[in-house]
Amino acid sequence: MRLNQTPLVEAAANLPVGTERDLLLQVPKIKAFGVQRLGLKKTNNFEGYYQTDQKGVTFVVTAAPKNRLESYQWWFPVIGSVPYKGFFNPLDAQALQNELEQAGLDVWIFAAPAYSTLGWFKDPVTSPMLRSGLFDLADTLLHEMAHERLYIKGQGDFNEQLASFVGQKGAIAFMTEAGLWTPSEKAAWAERQRLGKAVRTLVEAYLPRFEALYKTPQSEALLAKAREVLFAQLENEWLGLTGQKTHFNNARLLQFQRYQEEDPRILALWNQTQGDWPRFWSQVETLVKTEGWD
Repeated sequence: MRLNQTPLVEAAANLPVGTERDLLLQVPKIKAFGVQRLGLKKTNNFEGYYQTDQKGVTFVVTAAPKNRLESYQWWFPVIGSVPYKGFFNPLDAQALQNELEQAGLDVWIFAAPAYSTLGWFKDPVTSPMLRSGLFDLADTLLHEMAHERLYIKGQGDFNEQLASFVGQKGAIAFMTEAGLWTPSEKAAWAERQRLGKAVRTLVEAYLPRFEALYKTPQSEALLAKAREVLFAQLENEWLGLTGQKTHFNNARLLQFQRYQEEDPRILALWNQTQGDWPRFWSQVETLVKTEGWD
């Protein structure tokens, strides 16, 4: 399915003067920054605009067994095995969720503001990409461009962690070098970073506890009760940190881990290359070869 798109200039002209129009006009600048400064690939993607009132443009289903932290995989031509499946229609995502839950799996659905077809089609800028301001727009756009720069068949988690890292670092550099931070925006971003680090630390502290639990020999009934207690503890601590209620299961734990912005291996390469993007990409490609992923 391809989404109907309006050229960016035309879409901007049809919007009232204000935030969304201003953000759309920043897209070519972000793309150029990604190519010139981050070493990303120049493509014809993100030259059109797609408007939707939905929470996201795609609805992504992830799943995992209830007794281990192991992602359920889907296989597709070209990209190989991936730990998620996306739908443009949320009802299709819900139908798959019901099917997987009936099969006894934990399932998590999240609404994504963007997607990458890895050059097969022209991917659009979407209205959900504009809802959280310029930093998040740059982050998301550079994230998707990073997939076009390097995508390893069958390595879904690594692909997302790499793209998340590039999107985050790239957006910081774009905002800084373009002088686009206002004091209030930078303070709000810093607070989000602080909270994000706190919740990542929280979830990472629970992962070994779940892994240990799933390795303990016990009946299915006892395991179900024990993990319910552990999930309740995690959710309660999350509420204390964020003030928001949320629900966790194995699929959510893995999805949270998958989109970490600072995967230790990738962060180590970044530190080794001292933020030099050409050297960073060279080191990433070396890692790929070392792992035998190419």
